[in-house]
Amino acid sequence: MLLQRIRGLCDVGQTGKLNSEQFALAMWLIQQKVQGRELPTVLTPEMMPPSLRVKDTNVEELTHSAELEQIAKEIESLIREKRQLETDVAQKEADIRIKNGEVRNLQSELDTLSATLKQLEVQKKEAQKRLDDLDAQVSSFYYYSFDPCFLFLILSFCMFTLADFVLFEVF
Repeated sequence: MLLQRIRGLCDVGQTGKLNSEQFALAMWLIQQKVQGRELPTVLTPEMMPPSLRVKDTNVEELTHSAELEQIAKEIESLIREKRQLETDVAQKEADIRIKNGEVRNLQSELDTLSATLKQLEVQKKEAQKRLDDLDAQVSSFYYYSFDPCFLFLILSFCMFTLADFVLFEVF
């Protein structure tokens, strides 16, 4: 009795046979009954198999199609905007890679200049040390050249050498 009632609901054209959509509907109705729900006395428009639904174009459907067209236009617009943003992002990423390369080059140049500066500072210290040594030598030379004792020694040496030379020539 129950199966006859379900078959009667699903066989909309009363052909005595069920197509695949009608069979799927019958299986769904059986499942509803197994779950404890009551079966409808007639099929609602939503329960009708899609191939058997009445196609009437009323104002509501036209409104839906206009809304769908508007939504489709918005989707197309969003897709174009997305593509543009993706292009912009790719360009920005490329710019960032270039800037990062420039920063690495500048950092390398800075490191080279810093190393050169350190070498120059070491060379400056060595040159200053040599200059200080030369200044000390010059100071000591002036000290000995103007020291009265040093001058007396040099004059004495010269006089004895001259005296020896004169004596040697005379004899």
